[in-house]
Parts: sequence; C-alpha cells; structure tokens
Amino acid sequence: MSVVCLSPPVIFEFLLGPSVDFQCKILLASGDSFVALSLMQYLPVFLWTCILEAPFYLICLRLKKTSWQRSFAILFFANLATHPLVTFAFPLLAEKWQLPMVYSALLKETFAPVVETLVIKKFSRLSWLGSIALSFAANLFSWWVGAYLGEKLFL
Repeated sequence: MSVVCLSPPVIFEFLLGPSVDFQCKILLASGDSFVALSLMQYLPVFLWTCILEAPFYLICLRLKKTSWQRSFAILFFANLATHPLVTFAFPLLAEKWQLPMVYSALLKETFAPVVETLVIKKFSRLSWLGSIALSFAANLFSWWVGAYLGEKLFL
C-alpha cells in the first residue's frame, strides 16, 4: 500500500477526476482494514504526528502568551484525544461498515481537526476562529507531509 495515495491531493483528485494512477484507484476504492500495531510500533507514528504539528501549535499559542509547557501539553492532549481513535477505532468501524478507504480517510481527517479544535479552545486563549485555523492547518500539514515523509521513514 502506498501511503502517498492517502494524501489530500490524491484523495481529492480521486473524488473529482479520473486522473489518479491505477494503484491509488485500487487502494482508495478498496475497504479500509484494521492493522494491529504494538505500542512500540505505534509510538513513533504518534510522535511523528506531534513533531509535524508542533510548529503550528507553538507559533500560534506562543503568540497568545501561552507558556512552552502549556503549548506542548495542548499539542500532546489534542493528539491523544484523536490519534488513537483514528489509528485503531476508525479502521475497525470502516471494516465493519465496509467503507472504501477514501471515505474512511475523509472521516478520520475530518474527525481529528474537529475534536482537536475543541481541545485547543478549551485549554488555550485562542478564539474559536483561531482554534479552528490552528487545528485544521496543523492536521492538513501532518496529513499531507506525513503521508509523503512517513512512507520514507516508517514503511
């Protein structure tokens, strides 16, 4: 499976037009399935996501005079609220409901920023708009860049 096929541009190209390469078409049309990961396999993926999103959180939260410690805590807990569910629960549900990978990916990548927006808003001084912008920018970046770099680093 090519993780690059799960990047935002490829998913949107798949949904909007027929020019996606054949391997990605097969993958995105196939059902999502649960992949069992040990804690030692999962932790690097979780940390990778946090590393990719950290610049967004630190810049936005530090601009509102949030301490470094609190900024890192918000980043960590926002991801802890979503990442395990996106990694473990969503694939199980998608497999049970026989959802194609493309819809499973869209559900995951919509769920994460929505929940993370709520965490950011609750624990920071950011406005609703600021919380939404931070969450969606950080998640889009980690989804997109993570798909490309993660494949090289972890697969």
